[in-house]
Amino acid sequence: MRPGFRLCLLFLPALLALPGLTTAQAQSLKLKTPLLKWQENGLTLELQAVPSDLVRAFFLARGFDKANADLIAGQGCIFRSSIGNSATKANAPAVSIDLKNWHVLAGDKITAPRPREAWEDFWQKKKIPDRAKTAFYWALMPTKQTWQPGDYNWGMISFALPAGTKFDLEISWQRVGKPHKHLFKNLECAK
Repeated sequence: MRPGFRLCLLFLPALLALPGLTTAQAQSLKLKTPLLKWQENGLTLELQAVPSDLVRAFFLARGFDKANADLIAGQGCIFRSSIGNSATKANAPAVSIDLKNWHVLAGDKITAPRPREAWEDFWQKKKIPDRAKTAFYWALMPTKQTWQPGDYNWGMISFALPAGTKFDLEISWQRVGKPHKHLFKNLECAK
């Protein structure tokens, strides 16, 4: 049996639901990375770094070859996320994000998370099969999204940093046309 296939079998439960892991599911997988849970001004957010072995297994199971799965696991800095509107009243205002307006601060470099659209060049250059591209695309958090009260979405966010990198993350969102920001310090890409 090929080593990559054994790895996929080992992590099969996680592979089936990785982008949308609930807190309980993440705990049952014993992810050893800290879980960030936060809410403010209508936005609710959960972030958790996904270990490289799980990232690699996820992409191998979706048709990526080992070299490209290793590249994403080592350089993608993948976090599972749940983002939404924390309001519970039906007439509460909507909340919107655009990942292109978030800032990743690592060392003296400021970038944005790598959204779905930015991966297209990678897929083209690496000749990734269509089924693998499609699975990856839909596993990633949409770049722009608006949530009504009680709405949320799950997906992976790539911060495009090497495994083990520490960084700060400034998020931004809109509520009732008013911009909001928050800075999370000392996040770390899983190894």
